[in-house]
Amino acid sequence: METSEALHLSEEQRQVVEACRSKLVVRAAAGSGKTRVLVERFLRFVLEAGLDADRILTITFTKRAAAEMKSRIVRRLTELGRTDQAQLAETGPISTIHGFCERLLRENAAAAGIDPDFEVQEGFERRRLLRELAEGAVLESLQTDDGLQGLLERLLEMHPHRSEREAVEEIAQWVREAFDSLRGTGVDAEALEAACEDPARWLRDLWEGWASHADGGPDYGSILDRLRRTPGCRLNSRSPEHAAGEDRTAAESSCVLGRLVAQVWRSYDAELVARGWLDFAALEAGALNLLERSPSVQARCRETYPVVLVDEAQDLNPVQYRLLELLSCGEEMLVGDEQQSIYGFRQADKTLFERHAEKHNALPLSRNFRSRESILRYVDDLFADDWSNRGRMSPAETGEAAPYDAVEVLLFAERGWGPLVRRVRELTEEGCRLGDIAVLARRRWQAAEIHRALRQAGLQARLFGESEDYYTRLEIRDMANALRALVDPSDRLSFLAFLRGPLVGLSLDSVASIALDGLPEDWRSWEPPVEEDREAWHRFLEWFSELASFADRLSAWEALKELFARSGCLERFAEFHGPWQTLMNVRKLLRLAAETPEQGPWEFASQIREIERMRHAEGEAPVSDEDDDEVRVMTIHKAKGLEFPVVFVVGLDEKPRSPGPLVVDRRAGRLVLSLRTNQAPCWVKTVAAIQGRDREEELRVLYVALTRAKDRLVLCGPAAPRGAPTAWAWMVRKQAFRRLLGNGPKGR
Repeated sequence: METSEALHLSEEQRQVVEACRSKLVVRAAAGSGKTRVLVERFLRFVLEAGLDADRILTITFTKRAAAEMKSRIVRRLTELGRTDQAQLAETGPISTIHGFCERLLRENAAAAGIDPDFEVQEGFERRRLLRELAEGAVLESLQTDDGLQGLLERLLEMHPHRSEREAVEEIAQWVREAFDSLRGTGVDAEALEAACEDPARWLRDLWEGWASHADGGPDYGSILDRLRRTPGCRLNSRSPEHAAGEDRTAAESSCVLGRLVAQVWRSYDAELVARGWLDFAALEAGALNLLERSPSVQARCRETYPVVLVDEAQDLNPVQYRLLELLSCGEEMLVGDEQQSIYGFRQADKTLFERHAEKHNALPLSRNFRSRESILRYVDDLFADDWSNRGRMSPAETGEAAPYDAVEVLLFAERGWGPLVRRVRELTEEGCRLGDIAVLARRRWQAAEIHRALRQAGLQARLFGESEDYYTRLEIRDMANALRALVDPSDRLSFLAFLRGPLVGLSLDSVASIALDGLPEDWRSWEPPVEEDREAWHRFLEWFSELASFADRLSAWEALKELFARSGCLERFAEFHGPWQTLMNVRKLLRLAAETPEQGPWEFASQIREIERMRHAEGEAPVSDEDDDEVRVMTIHKAKGLEFPVVFVVGLDEKPRSPGPLVVDRRAGRLVLSLRTNQAPCWVKTVAAIQGRDREEELRVLYVALTRAKDRLVLCGPAAPRGAPTAWAWMVRKQAFRRLLGNGPKGR
């Protein structure tokens, strides 16, 4: 049955939809219509093969992508008069990989040996649990582990200004970082502990096959020569003997930390079981173990889902690939693009997709239907030398030298985001809607700053996705101070900040007077030294004392509700800049408090402080609908899979983060700790391997950003690259970029 959508497929798309292969792999360039092709192939199995829609397992990378895929499939089936199949698709297995794992484990809880009412926990509570376990393990192990005690002493010797408590907290932070980096890579606590049992063997394993003596030990003469020829290497070891000594010390530190991570890992897994929690890694591992240990469950899954469709296959990790291999024995379709693999920090391994594509002779979807031809030509020319194996997205001939008229460069000659704000305003004056403009940033903090700059300039803007801005906003900290002051006015810092903030509104002089002289036992007898503060002070006295007398017996949300009702704080918040965002953020705090009704005001306020310190991501409260006329601001990672008429790309000059003492090679499943960085060859070798992969991924991040634009692309950056190898530095060296500069970019 030929559908109307199928009639308008390109030749490449038609070949994919109609391919008669049990193992089909598709390389799909950005904007090539892969979602449409996936939908049409799904329909082909339903309409031509007679397969029910709830027997096609469809895996996407994000919940948003899964919702879009389901919506398109349901709509198309409804249009074709197959409402019965549309209903099956509505409740069918179209989800993320974690959504499928959760469904599989709940349906087979007895075989998996878990409580079917488990809770998926990936938020703050999980982070707090890990923090408690890591700090507890470090303090406990210091009493019995001489190696850990030695590590602590070396740390204090190198940084004598630190207290022992600060050093313990840093070691605990390393434990958490290593745990989060290794969990989900296929390594487990037992394997990690075994690898870290003997520092000498740990070193031999690391250097095996790289530069070794005949007896298998590291040849540090050859190692130093080889490392010093590595691009970007900063190895300060002066001699083979010095390098060997630094390596031994680093191996001892790494093994101590590795054993500690394994200890915390086991405690963490035990706590998850005790609390009925599963995190994402546990979901994957649990589903994989279930299929490997239970042939009957595996056979039932294969019978239930004879067709498996997978989108964004380049972003799968090794555990997820193994899981899909166990599921698939019938029809399988994997769609991906190694040039859009930008989730290495989540253990994604694009080489798995590349090997799969090579093995099964992947079909191409090379033509980009999203962007204007001049944008495509620019992207093609920019990456031509580096990605010669990728087909061109533009139909233009390779040698054509037409101008990139839809691409411009915005050169910043000043600090801040003023040039970007002015260019956005110019575009609106030219008739462009704010809602057609997206600003894509490399880092979250950049997105938050740009969002703030646009709003301060009077331009409507919305920050999409996760942001670390929420818990650091003044109104949230003001409310946390108010809750602590209500329960314990003797908390001097919180109480003074509360008096200075908008809930009371005293001047700095009056607050300083209280800080220096204190308040009398009878607060009513005190008068502010500033005449203008007296009305605010008496208004405060009218409500505070009564509420404070019973606030400790209220839940946090009840205390917040009373604060809103008695203090008049919402009206005063509305006087601040950006009133609607401020009010919505404060209201959101009430909702967050209501989600944990067992928490009291003090506990909730302390949690806000802890979340802020841990830089937990929480988005600001939405104040408008998705279709409102406002600039979209987000990170490049959040823009994956989206498209916008006008795209500004910023942050391409962001310098790579300098590695600290701890580096974790997820690919090798190994952690390396060297307190004297750039001294130990094992640390330098590991950093070089990681940074090499990171530089490649930065180019893929750039590619994803550029291919979000439909009609206009604006590249923002400094007049010259700053320092080493950023995406901007790479781009300005390219002939395509120099041609673009010659076409008269807008400089600011």
